[in-house]
Amino acid sequence: MIISSDSDKIWCWQKHYRKDKKRWNEEHVVKRRDGTGRKRCTTENDDAALLNFLRDNPFETAVSPCEYVNFPGSIWAARKRIKCREISNYSAARKPYLPQENTQQKIAYAQEFLNKNNDFWKKVIFSDEKVFQSFNNGRMPVYRPRNSRYDERYTQNVQSSGRFSANMWGWISYRGGILMKD
Repeated sequence: MIISSDSDKIWCWQKHYRKDKKRWNEEHVVKRRDGTGRKRCTTENDDAALLNFLRDNPFETAVSPCEYVNFPGSIWAARKRIKCREISNYSAARKPYLPQENTQQKIAYAQEFLNKNNDFWKKVIFSDEKVFQSFNNGRMPVYRPRNSRYDERYTQNVQSSGRFSANMWGWISYRGGILMKD
């Protein structure tokens, strides 16, 4: 591979750079002419089946839908078809697992104290503990549309477990607070 100074800046083969530069100078266009290039090995129905599978199963890899829908192209062709559509492969957002019954109990508890006056809150001490843990759950890839990171079906629920932990406890009130650790 011989690289000229201009082609080096855009990372391409020198012969492709010269050809594109000549075409730009003559026609002021660099895009591919109609009818040139390799023919597609898939149909629109194949592409649609691939995308529908990933919409229904967003946490699958690109290999699974190829096997499931008998995609006629390679895995690389499948990834190109997916990439040029409205979904992309991102890392899933992570959130702690919280059962529905716990969510409802927390809302009921909060509503119980919603209309309390300032004198009540001056007598309250808020206390909390936090356990920081290490665990080796990596990021999970997910196929999803743009700007849908926190949609429920595209998030990864995680449960805490780990090899080491650091316990922290603290409290705060109207008059001040303190932080302690084990």
